[in-house]
Amino acid sequence: MLSVILPASNEEAWIGPCLSALLASDPVPGGAEVIVVANGCRDATAEMGTGPLMMARSDSGGYT
Repeated sequence: MLSVILPASNEEAWIGPCLSALLASDPVPGGAEVIVVANGCRDATAEMGTGPLMMARSDSGGYT
């Protein structure tokens, strides 16, 4: 399995196209996952990591 970890903070303008490009790429043997780590976002960055994606969010020093 391939894991892509995408750290992001206030990246609403670019994270959508980035996630779309990752999800449209050729399949990887064994599967793949995209993990968005949203930290201290004051825009809609964290809300964009939904659906087939996983989300780790740190607004208070810990990850959930």
